[in-house]
Amino acid sequence: LLSAAEADSSAAQQRCMQWLWQQCCDVITRPAAARRMGLAVLLQYWSTWGIEPPKAASLSSNTTAENNTAAQSAAAGCGHFWALLRDCLVDIEPLNRKRALRLLQLLLPDSVLQQQPAWGVFLALYELLDEFSPHLVKATWPLVSQLHPAAPEFANEDAEADVVHSSKIKQVRRPKGKGAGAKWQQLQQQQLKQQQAANKGPLLPLDFCWSSVLWTRALQHSNLQVQRMAMKTLLKRQWTPEVFVQVPVSFVTGVLLPALLRPTHYKATCTAGLSATGGVLDASDKQPQPQQQQQQLEVKQLVSVASAAGGAVVTDSSHLVMALAAQFLSGYVAAAGSAAGHELLLGGLQLAASPGQDLPQGGVLALLRCLAAAAAAGSGNMLEGLDAADAGAFAEAVIGMLLTILGRLQTYRGQNFRCSCYSHILAIAAAAAPAGTCRLSPVARLVQAFPAHMEGPGGRFHQALNSWLTNSSSSSSNSSWLQSDVQRMWQNCFNNNSSNNSRNNEYCDGH
Repeated sequence: LLSAAEADSSAAQQRCMQWLWQQCCDVITRPAAARRMGLAVLLQYWSTWGIEPPKAASLSSNTTAENNTAAQSAAAGCGHFWALLRDCLVDIEPLNRKRALRLLQLLLPDSVLQQQPAWGVFLALYELLDEFSPHLVKATWPLVSQLHPAAPEFANEDAEADVVHSSKIKQVRRPKGKGAGAKWQQLQQQQLKQQQAANKGPLLPLDFCWSSVLWTRALQHSNLQVQRMAMKTLLKRQWTPEVFVQVPVSFVTGVLLPALLRPTHYKATCTAGLSATGGVLDASDKQPQPQQQQQQLEVKQLVSVASAAGGAVVTDSSHLVMALAAQFLSGYVAAAGSAAGHELLLGGLQLAASPGQDLPQGGVLALLRCLAAAAAAGSGNMLEGLDAADAGAFAEAVIGMLLTILGRLQTYRGQNFRCSCYSHILAIAAAAAPAGTCRLSPVARLVQAFPAHMEGPGGRFHQALNSWLTNSSSSSSNSSWLQSDVQRMWQNCFNNNSSNNSRNNEYCDGH
């Protein structure tokens, strides 16, 4: 700044400001005090940068090219500025968030707010998410439907129902006095007209990269009621393939999946492992349906139960969260492709396999179920784009983390819970490591980690294990596990494990 003030010419002054811009963009990538300092400088000289406001149609637009000022040319060389500002908006430090919000407000003039009302909704919701009191957030939360409309099956209740169901006191503020019912219906009709008008344009008035800021703040809110409300609302949005491709994998692995692990989204009966999904998770003894059809059928059944109750109460909200989350990840992998599926699967398994965690049963069950749905959606092309070496390394990495998770499951109570987790682990392994993809030794260690009475002949998972290991459910011809001696080895392994388990039980009974 001193060099710019003492510069002899305007060109020298512009070069100094350009250098300052580059330094600030570098500093705000660092946490804590460095980010605070960088945001303070950007905020103090915001008018000199000449940054064009982000547009709803193209939120990656960075700068204006109409004027050839030095600050604008500097901004033109820093196309990731808006991404950096979004990272500051979800910073853990309140001061950094406030400075980033103020900078965004200054870069959004009144003319932009009038032409693009979605920005006003974004700013209003973001400011209220800094409040801890849930009733302040709930008063404005239904506006999120203007940024991302609800799916057709949830159009009747939409975000307002999530506000009611997020707290144990299931109340909603309605007009009181004479004619209160008519006023309430009129208000509902106005909101419906606004929603229909918004749906005539693009599905998302703002790209998801900006909406993700609100979802991140809500899912990581300090109030548990706001977290429950945000999770239900997010999963009930209309997710088309065009919207899925806008969702970064970092949002799924860094925000959504950690939020699913929290016990606040599940009831006590669910976290105890007592038939957590109404029989769907325990359907391994029945003929399985295609994964996506099964998820859609379960969601429709749960929605129909809620509709039969008048839409006022969503029964089995824990089960609905699990079903919707599995459907979300299945659609996401199908739309985003195999590369996103690899990163999602490894990131999700790492959450459950990381040491030093005390994860709730409901969260572990939901996470494994969602990852199984994602693996099933990409089972046809999960290894697409990988050569033999990379495919083998990916499969062994997945099996290694599944083996760690299997060991941790022994610390949980509930036979139904563990069996459901075993079923999902087996589904993930079969999709990520088809027969012949990797070495036999890690697969053998994973098989031996299953309870012997479930993997042996007549066991609950014997048929599924046999189908995976012998590749009987796949048409691939490059399997090295189809040899008869290998199949006999698995048969002997199952028989030996069963006989050893029987001998151990007899020894324990005798002593």
